[in-house]
Amino acid sequence: PTSTPTHTPTRSPTTTRTETPTRTPSRTPSGLPTWTPTLSPIATATPSFSPSASPTAPPTTTPTSQGGSLTGPQGVSGTIRYFSNGSPLAGVHVDAHNAVGSVPKTTDSLGGYEFSSLATAHWLIVPSSSETLASISTADAVQALQIIVGLAPFTADHALACDADGNGQLTANDAVAILRYLVGLESVLPGAVACGSAWKFVPEVSDPVASETLHLPALAPQCSEGAIEFTPLSQPVQGRDFRAVMIGDCNGSWTPPSGLQQRAARAVAHDAGLVRLGRAGRRGRVIRVPVYLSSENGPVRGLTLALHYDRAAWQFVGVRQLPDSSPAIIVVNPKQPGALRLAAATSSGFVTGRPAFYLEWRARQRANRTALSASVIEARAE
Repeated sequence: PTSTPTHTPTRSPTTTRTETPTRTPSRTPSGLPTWTPTLSPIATATPSFSPSASPTAPPTTTPTSQGGSLTGPQGVSGTIRYFSNGSPLAGVHVDAHNAVGSVPKTTDSLGGYEFSSLATAHWLIVPSSSETLASISTADAVQALQIIVGLAPFTADHALACDADGNGQLTANDAVAILRYLVGLESVLPGAVACGSAWKFVPEVSDPVASETLHLPALAPQCSEGAIEFTPLSQPVQGRDFRAVMIGDCNGSWTPPSGLQQRAARAVAHDAGLVRLGRAGRRGRVIRVPVYLSSENGPVRGLTLALHYDRAAWQFVGVRQLPDSSPAIIVVNPKQPGALRLAAATSSGFVTGRPAFYLEWRARQRANRTALSASVIEARAE
């Protein structure tokens, strides 16, 4: 697939975001479609892509069942694995729906599910998960920016994973949404809010039968779930697989929980000495502190940083980038008690050997001539 950039971040100073809204889901996620579900093809994002499965229109008639029963001689089985690395997903809910009711299953430790006794009827197989977000980092914002400028590949799965703001397109706003989530300005990514879940499941079937339809998930213009539909299910079928995609995991770094813990431990070990605060300069009531970055693991493209400072004496003003530095998106939350949290991403890497950017504070009292005391609580690079 080809990548068609739609946005290039400008070099103008980054506007500091100081609001503290908390976004909460507007509806209770159910994960279960009704029998007038919205099952639409995935919306085409920019850059464009060519889905491997051909989406179809949603069902327009009410399904019928054989003899008004859920049970019968037919079966459906498959596996659910993560889109980027093939890791199996355990504990995913998979429901088989027909006009009479639903049959629930849960994937096992190998990501497998099986319905062994379904009626010969019209069925819809729909996976869902309410697992909370994990493995979201500044690397995902970096990946989104690199896709936009053509430095990283773009697939149909990335169209879901990278669409953090849930508008059906990949733009710099998706990187902003991820950074806002990381600094605590959002409790849930907007794309997950729209769908009531951070997970999407893409059907993957190599040998569809004549009465089988694959429905691709979408975030926009209206959220819809991925599903496999049989009209009717008239024979036992296997290999009805799904690829799982987490909204916001643009670089596909999700792994099972034990792997996440190991990855976090490695990240902390690698980030010692990453950030150094330079000597502050003062102009009137405004203090400007240069931030220097260094890493033994190559260019720093993503950064999360927590600083402590005296909020009673100093008011955070904003972030200033040098005109000739690599354009970056920087989001700051200065409202958390006793701390300032910052997340930043750039497609090309922050400069080293000179300030990557400056942080500015203003003295709350005009007569305040004390020195600003700011210390690094936590720093992590991607």
